[in-house]
Amino acid sequence: KIENLIDIKNLIKFANKKRRTAATDFNERSSRSHAICMLKIKGTHKTTQESKTSTIQLIDLAGSESAKDSGAAKGIALQEASKINQSLLYLAKVIDSVRNKSMHINYRDSQLTSLLMPSIERSAKIMMMVHLNPAKAQIVQTVSSAKFAQSTNETQIKK
Repeated sequence: KIENLIDIKNLIKFANKKRRTAATDFNERSSRSHAICMLKIKGTHKTTQESKTSTIQLIDLAGSESAKDSGAAKGIALQEASKINQSLLYLAKVIDSVRNKSMHINYRDSQLTSLLMPSIERSAKIMMMVHLNPAKAQIVQTVSSAKFAQSTNETQIKK
């Protein structure tokens, strides 16, 4: 439960300790994990005592950079890059399944898609922001990110 600003600050400190970042050839503080913040909000009407509950998910996806190009092609960095790219691939598959109105959508392939399932299954409103790197050396990654954003933008979830 969050009762005040101090609770929020403590929660952010806790979350930042769990977030993994590392330097790569592309970024001095590259996200090596996804950050997911789920807020459950309950409101009660003062007069009618009717209550509603809603969930807001704020998700910062780690980037899908090429392990070879980013200098993360060995050891722990390679394992992290592989897991990041794999979870983003599973997310793309889920989005494709939703867009194609597939009878079965496999949310269980990754923790990310499992966590997102309630929002995708219901009539959630989803907003995505994608960081595009303006550097010429990053054109391949920028185009890939833009295509991912475009394909997800064309997806309609249930009404």
